[in-house]
Amino acid sequence: IMRPTPRANCAVFVDFENIYLAVKGYLEGRPQGSPADVTMALLSRLKRKIEEEMGMNFIMGRAYGNWEYSETQEALNSLAMMSFDPQYGINKAGKNSADLELSLAVQEVLLTRGDINHFFIAGGDRDYIPIVRRIRERAKGVTVVCLESSASGDLRNIVGRGHFLPAETLIGDLLGRDAPAETPPSKVEGDGAVDAKAYITEANMELCLRLIEEATR
Repeated sequence: IMRPTPRANCAVFVDFENIYLAVKGYLEGRPQGSPADVTMALLSRLKRKIEEEMGMNFIMGRAYGNWEYSETQEALNSLAMMSFDPQYGINKAGKNSADLELSLAVQEVLLTRGDINHFFIAGGDRDYIPIVRRIRERAKGVTVVCLESSASGDLRNIVGRGHFLPAETLIGDLLGRDAPAETPPSKVEGDGAVDAKAYITEANMELCLRLIEEATR
């Protein structure tokens, strides 16, 4: 007797401010929708795509931000209703801790929840490269979701084709145009430049994640 293949369980981690600011920049000069409304529509469609088109079980959703903007504060209730648990990130000198908090949370779930098969990271920062590597080292699936215009070329190269979902495909029709194809170019011209500060950030995060993994073991 053929048994149905079990659906994969997934967890979705959202760098909300990263996505919100990317959408805000994307909408400049366009009359359709507010950044907060479009961001919430993006996340709603992402969840529906995961469950209906990709056939996965949405087990966990977390959204990270400092929630200092009035529009993002208004999104808190909507996020909770969509099963995205809002998490507060500390903001200091123009840099918040959302990327670090998100990476540490993914690491914790990766080590403690064997039932989670796939991770979605909504955010395009280069700082997510270390946690993407660790997800793959444990033979779990990972998909990065972000606007192509704001995504790190290094991060896209690390996740590879088929594991990067351009957020434009989720909101294209909202803006009165056809959504672009989901298969992105393998590299964004000029986006692979080495940034010394980014390397320091990646090294520190690599060390932090490794220490947490050792302590958990």
